[in-house]
Amino acid sequence: MILRPALIVLMLAPASALAQTWPQQKCALFTEAWATSAPAEGKGAPSPGFRQKIEAFIASGCETPRDACPATKADVELADALALIVALEGMSTTFLPIACP
Repeated sequence: MILRPALIVLMLAPASALAQTWPQQKCALFTEAWATSAPAEGKGAPSPGFRQKIEAFIASGCETPRDACPATKADVELADALALIVALEGMSTTFLPIACP
């Protein structure tokens, strides 16, 4: 049996990469970044309002709303960390749900 090169590439690719679109992959990466970067409590924890807005964005499948405005030093530091993570993952920082009036 002779396998075509394209089929071999598909067989070697992780199943999750084949099953997800780029927007789904971005949302999964952002969700993981948030889960690992945002402590639930303590000095580095985001403010309740910032947390609620980010988690609403994740719950929407990373579609809307994009209105999380950092209000505390911890929020700003977390927003900066998330921006760095998404950039390192190959996303534009415009993906982030961070916007202030």
